[in-house]
Order: sequence, then C-alpha cells, then structure tokens
Amino acid sequence: MIIKIKLNEGAKVPVKATTGSAGYDIFAAEEPTIIDKFVEYKTGFFLDIPYGFYASIVPRSSISMYDLVMCNAPGTIDSDYRGEILIRFKLIDDRKYIYKKGDRIAQMIIHECCDLDFLEVEELSTIGLTRAGGFGSTGK
Repeated sequence: MIIKIKLNEGAKVPVKATTGSAGYDIFAAEEPTIIDKFVEYKTGFFLDIPYGFYASIVPRSSISMYDLVMCNAPGTIDSDYRGEILIRFKLIDDRKYIYKKGDRIAQMIIHECCDLDFLEVEELSTIGLTRAGGFGSTGK
C-alpha cells in the first residue's frame, strides 16, 4: 500500500525500526511546546490515508522509562483528516524529561476499517458466551 505524505522542512518520513515492526516510528520535527504540564510535538508531516483505513498513534515502549504519558493514546487519524500530525504528552513527575527534536516520540500503525450498520435489538445472543460485567470480567 502507498500512503501519500507531505513533509514540512526538517520533518522525517515515519520508518519501521525492523522488518518485523508493526509500527512506524514518528520523529519530533522541532523542539516541543510546553504548556503547564503538557508537552506538544509537531511531527511536520501530513497524511493522505486511503478511504477504508486509519492510523493509530501509540506510545513507543521506551516511554515507560520517562516521566511522560501520551495523551489520548491511542490517537486515531481518520482517512479524511489532512492536518499536521501532532503528539501531546503529559508530564507526570518533576524530573521533566522531554524528547528533543529528531527523537523518535511515538509509533504509527495503519489499520483497515469497514463501514457497517447497527441493528437495534431487544436481546443479544448469548450462545457460547459466559462473559459480562465490564472491567475484570475474566477475573484477576
């Protein structure tokens, strides 16, 4: 599949770290903007995702070493969005580690999606199912 990408000056195309990687590493295109306890990064790229697909923006596993939490993770980029991909983190400690320009800051995973219709019913099927109850429905 080919996805069209537009780059601002200094931006990088997302890349896979290995051939087996599911996600494409996203790089910070410039130093972050810090507002209160939030850190926002511009990626400098814009996507033309084909209809029937969307992108998820997810944290890299290495984020667990830092005092950041990615806001709205996973972020969803719809096929009809054409704005710049921005990534925001919340600082959770006073050490204030932040990624710098050029650092890999997140990952992007492309997914296929489908259109569907909902049919309102009075009861749902229970054939072969034993789970209900929400959080922790399979036990501890």
